[in-house]
Amino acid sequence: MSLRVRFYGGLTILAVITSLTALYHLYEIRSIRAELQEVQEDAIPSVVVADRMAVATIQVQQWLTDVSVTGDRSGYADAEAARTEFKTALAEFRKLRGNEKLMDFDALQKEFDRYYDLGAEMTEAYLTQGQAGGNRSMRRFDAQAESITDRVSKLRTQSLSHVNASSTDIKKSVAIAWYSNMIQLVITLILVLAAAIGMYRGFILPVYALRDGLRTALQENDLGARISGGNAEEMRQIASWVNAFMESVSFLVLQVKEQSVLVQSQTNDLEQSSSRLSTEAEHLAASTEEGSAALEELSAAAENVGERAERLALVSKRIEENVRNLGKSI
Repeated sequence: MSLRVRFYGGLTILAVITSLTALYHLYEIRSIRAELQEVQEDAIPSVVVADRMAVATIQVQQWLTDVSVTGDRSGYADAEAARTEFKTALAEFRKLRGNEKLMDFDALQKEFDRYYDLGAEMTEAYLTQGQAGGNRSMRRFDAQAESITDRVSKLRTQSLSHVNASSTDIKKSVAIAWYSNMIQLVITLILVLAAAIGMYRGFILPVYALRDGLRTALQENDLGARISGGNAEEMRQIASWVNAFMESVSFLVLQVKEQSVLVQSQTNDLEQSSSRLSTEAEHLAASTEEGSAALEELSAAAENVGERAERLALVSKRIEENVRNLGKSI
């Protein structure tokens, strides 16, 4: 397997795992945001609205009781305002949680209207019939107030349970996201470690082996050594090129050695030839000296012969003259 495939394969696996984990995290974050939005826009407001209904129920009871005690009918306006507040809060609660069918809201509204009518009846009984007449209506009014309060409290409890459930889901999602982050971190570290080990074994070690092989071959002057490239295709190619280069260098060195031997042989022959020529030159010089001496002796002998010839010519001339003179005398 080539280094390119190993490198890009590892990066691809790491990128895929990281992308999948990131997408999962985005999904978890969107879920958490949706749950938080539901809690902020639905669950918590429904609890607040339920508290408003409970407060309005108590205020109706308080204001009508005050009118019964003080006889000040202006308290009816405050009681009516509390009644309107209850209707408004109930409408808001129905808008927030009406699709969940937690309760028959129309029946609750009718019950609250009966509660208010019983309160007004109780107040008028206290004002017109005295305490005895008012007490008879008060029992029914208090029972109705307790019933409405229980039902509103039930709505509030259901809203709180929804908040708690949403909070539990949010905590669970946060925990899952945290654990998934830890798992992603561990997986990433393992993949990085595996990639580092793979790169070390697939690239660093072959490079070290190539370096050590070259160093050993150069230190030992062993051009016939062969370098191993390992499992990586690129390193095998580099090793084959280096081996081919070393083989070429070895062949060149062998040729140089052969030529050196040939040159040395020719040099030896040349030296021997030079030695012979020197000896012959010395003999020739000696012969030349002997020839020169002989020539000198020959020259001297020639000079002697010349002198003798001259002398002989003179003698011959004299003899000839003597003969001529003798002839004349005869």
